[in-house]
Amino acid sequence: MPATVTSGMIRSLMTFKNNEVFWFIVGRTQTPWASESSPPAEVTTTTTLDEIGGLQKAQTVSLCYPDPNGAIQFRGQNYSLVNDDNAYSYSSNYVYLSTMLMFDQFPLVTFRQYGIQVGVVPTTGNESKVILTPSQVRSYGELIGYVNIPPIIRTVGSKNLLEIVLSFVPEVTT
Repeated sequence: MPATVTSGMIRSLMTFKNNEVFWFIVGRTQTPWASESSPPAEVTTTTTLDEIGGLQKAQTVSLCYPDPNGAIQFRGQNYSLVNDDNAYSYSSNYVYLSTMLMFDQFPLVTFRQYGIQVGVVPTTGNESKVILTPSQVRSYGELIGYVNIPPIIRTVGSKNLLEIVLSFVPEVTT
């Protein structure tokens, strides 16, 4: 049986992290969940988010590792950031991404999903923007991870920190 080993996964993750542009995407802006306080579980075969409200470039992209004393909390787990030089020492096969949606810059939409896209292609004239509306996107590229959440209602004066930790796990295949 072949095995994808931890060091190989960390190497692949560092290459991926350092050679892609990561965009946060917000979706499901109109259709409520069956139970708004209890969104459905995410599905690994999901390829796109529906009802897109906008995209914003990730402001922080870093390798990280599970750490009970870590300052980053995501889905009941604490993490600490680690630079590439120390990635192998901490078995860092996770990547942390974050961005802050500011009320006066990002569209004021209610959303129930957010995710990370790579390979986003803006329309002509919008290539240097860090925030895109759907009409400014020629191609959304690939969704690499997402979360379903209770609705976030954006209003004038609000700011919203979006964070996600993505896992790249080594495995033995048959």
